[in-house]
Amino acid sequence: MKRTAQILLSLSLALGGLLFNTNQAFAAASLSFSPASGSFAKDSTLTVSVIANTGGENVNSIQAYFSYPADKLQFLSIGTEGSPLSMFWEKLEAGGVVKIAGSLPTPGFSGSKSIATVTFKVKVDSGSGALSFTNDSVVLRDSDSANILSGKSGGSFTFKKAAVAPTAPPPDETPPKISGVRVTKIATASAIIVWKTDEPSTSVVEYGLNTNYGAAATSTDLATEHNIKLTSTILVPATTFHFRVLSKDAAGNQAVGDDKNFTTKGLVVKIKVIDQRNKLFEGVKVKLYSSPQETTTDKEGIALFTTVTPGVHSLVLEYQGKSYSHEIDVKEIATTQSFEFTLQRGFVIFANWQLILGGVLGLIALALLGFLVWKRKLFRRAPTVFLNKK
Repeated sequence: MKRTAQILLSLSLALGGLLFNTNQAFAAASLSFSPASGSFAKDSTLTVSVIANTGGENVNSIQAYFSYPADKLQFLSIGTEGSPLSMFWEKLEAGGVVKIAGSLPTPGFSGSKSIATVTFKVKVDSGSGALSFTNDSVVLRDSDSANILSGKSGGSFTFKKAAVAPTAPPPDETPPKISGVRVTKIATASAIIVWKTDEPSTSVVEYGLNTNYGAAATSTDLATEHNIKLTSTILVPATTFHFRVLSKDAAGNQAVGDDKNFTTKGLVVKIKVIDQRNKLFEGVKVKLYSSPQETTTDKEGIALFTTVTPGVHSLVLEYQGKSYSHEIDVKEIATTQSFEFTLQRGFVIFANWQLILGGVLGLIALALLGFLVWKRKLFRRAPTVFLNKK
């Protein structure tokens, strides 16, 4: 089949040659490349389309031969996808010449179309090279097989060095530098930790009752000014907590700060001491447990504690060498909690009036009982007889 097609093309070319002179006035077809120029780097690919412009005529056979600089370009392939030619009997490269030849049935095609694409690889990094159609190239008209090729436009290309890829920066293996770690706005159940880093990084605060920490507050935003508020339920008033800060940059390098601590603000407790005449009692030493705190009542009879934890606490009043123990129940509230006690010379009367009243009634009951017993014995005593002597 291929051999038959070649014979037919040869006959067509011969016939076209005989008729060439009589039809020369009607020759209008051309061959060209797209792109026809450009600059290409070494080791890059150069792909050109072979364009056939029929000059308004219907053509059914094309033979496009062109030379290329084999010392500068390496032939890679010929592609015919989308070509108007349906049958090819030549698609090859030989000795620096690319040969493309094919046809299609009547009525052929007209217009400007790509009959094939050819791909090369650039072998050099300087100079220039040309693609040139040879005199063996023909375009045959469908109606009479006349060669109507009248124009051949070659391609001219320059070559250059491949662009040097920018050197990748060395990987970042340096962690951020942490500075200025401090605690602000300490409250009974919260605190704010602030610090700085020399590059954008995340913010983490680990904290707890000891250096095992156990709780953490985190922000994944990258920043150089860090501000983390601690509000966990493990934060209770008047308690010391350990903490450390951590920051990780965009490359994953993490810096860990030193262990530090802060003490949450305590609850405020006011102890007021008065005497039995409701006068303010100055100079009473007041001790508060379980974390021992000690102070003395002032001229207003007040002993003030500002770092108290919630819960039940033992309270001891000391005056003139005597101690008197009590308990107070401190609630976890923001306002000052007040407790009042009455102190007499030598003993303390509890602020609870029911206990005072009960004690007084008990004494009265004991006195009354003693009186009744004495009276009963008096009436049971035998009568005494007095004799008058004459």
